[in-house]
Amino acid sequence: MIKDYTIIPNKRLPRGFHNAMRHIMRPYIPITKDQYDEIMRETAELNSDIIKHKSGMLYTFGNADGGYALMPYIEFYIRRD
Repeated sequence: MIKDYTIIPNKRLPRGFHNAMRHIMRPYIPITKDQYDEIMRETAELNSDIIKHKSGMLYTFGNADGGYALMPYIEFYIRRD
């Protein structure tokens, strides 16, 4: 796994591209294809789309800007009063 990151088991992005993108912000952090492949292998084993940096920041990952990237993931909650 990329240094300083751990996998959050059983944590998935919302379904649907547009719903998922509402949880992602910039700036993206470029990673290599080898790092991306490693993350894909390890997260698949734990049913996850989300990794956590030692700082506490959450990231998802994917193809972006012509390469591969970690993308900051924001959790938000909708109040239903």
